[in-house]
Amino acid sequence: MKQLLPLISLLSLTFVAWNQQQSNVDLSKINVPNTFAVEDRYIYVKPSQMAFEGAMNRPEASEDSRYLAFFGDPTANRDVPYLPDESGQLANFGPNQGLYIYDIQQRHLLLISKFPAPRYRIENVSWLERSNILYCSVSDGKVNTKYIFDSATKRIVTLPQSPPELDTKYAFPRYVSNANSLVYITSDPENDQRSNLYILNLQTNQWRKLFVNVKSYFIESNGKQLLVHEYNPETQMSYQFQINLNTGQLIRLPDEKLTFEALTHLIDVSYTGPEIAISDGGSTFGSLFGDEEEGKPKAPRTQPVFLTKTGLHGGITNDQKTAWYTDRSGLHTCELVTLTPGQFEALAIESIKQQAMSQAKQVGIGLSIYTSDYDDLLPPANNWSETVSPYVRNNQLFTGFTYLMNGQNITDIKDPANTPMGQVDTPFGSAIVNVDGSVIWKDRPKPTLEQNLSELRN
Repeated sequence: MKQLLPLISLLSLTFVAWNQQQSNVDLSKINVPNTFAVEDRYIYVKPSQMAFEGAMNRPEASEDSRYLAFFGDPTANRDVPYLPDESGQLANFGPNQGLYIYDIQQRHLLLISKFPAPRYRIENVSWLERSNILYCSVSDGKVNTKYIFDSATKRIVTLPQSPPELDTKYAFPRYVSNANSLVYITSDPENDQRSNLYILNLQTNQWRKLFVNVKSYFIESNGKQLLVHEYNPETQMSYQFQINLNTGQLIRLPDEKLTFEALTHLIDVSYTGPEIAISDGGSTFGSLFGDEEEGKPKAPRTQPVFLTKTGLHGGITNDQKTAWYTDRSGLHTCELVTLTPGQFEALAIESIKQQAMSQAKQVGIGLSIYTSDYDDLLPPANNWSETVSPYVRNNQLFTGFTYLMNGQNITDIKDPANTPMGQVDTPFGSAIVNVDGSVIWKDRPKPTLEQNLSELRN
């Protein structure tokens, strides 16, 4: 074993020395196609998939990032300009308007129910907080009807009409799974220290009304129950209560005694919003960026990935694994893949390789056109770039290109497929263009053990 240790150390030094030679290129600054940086990781954007073809409104993503919900018409004339009316309804929706969900995981589109236009107007489609229940509001011009759709059971249920004093057009319910109920929370107009709870039991379809002695904006839902946070400025402690939906009483939760700082931290870490932002602005739509600050994306660390330049809306699911956008053709989704450092480096090296081969190919085409104009003669070495310049679209292609010929007649070259005209060198290899126009890649040879040892000694 002792005899092997020097050999293992020697091999490790050899590997380190080879990596040091390769590391003279900052791969993080390489513009890898369809890839962008977010904090300390890289995201690869896969090609988009068509999820729905037709006219549609802006989709709503479920909190578990599995579904996109929207209303649309697959037979609507998509060439009609995007001219929504006052309520945001698309003017070109027709008799095939319906409510849809798209299963991102299964790539499956489901028509929940048809609501033919212009008879019906879909006014709201949204997912209830911390649930997989879709809430939908539909008007026929006289009556506003509410529906819920459970993505687990794939059932749509018509809700009973709400109490007259409850205006559900602008109120949005909370779902409480422990009570299988929807709860609308409104301020009590007679007492600003009290809130009204309108509770709809989904099992019995019965409405109840409760009073809770707490301001409405202190009430929140965790999906299973309604909770109230109360902060005592004297003790600097925050306490949590559960609302009993049978009596309206507040039940103290003894294990939820938190300092204000701890409560703030708890809220921070429980936030489920996406870290990646997507610009949503007409012709400039489609850039994925790192963070958002006051609704405006910061400058990205790498070039943004443009999904489309003709988009209408866009977004990213909470798990940051799917980006979506809409245009006049319909709904598109793109899978976002987090790359390991090794995967990104491999893509960066491949990007360098492809760029070098493309450069060599274009210069090679310019040289070939030159020879056809000059009796099969290649340009002289002393001023080759000046003479070939009219035959290439961009003189920057000459940067980094090494010309290896000097006025030869290509008809005299016996093996044009294996005779280099020039090459583009990179830290990882060379792109070589041959006399026949073919381009090959030759990896940079790894240094020998003797070369590494010599460099380490120096």
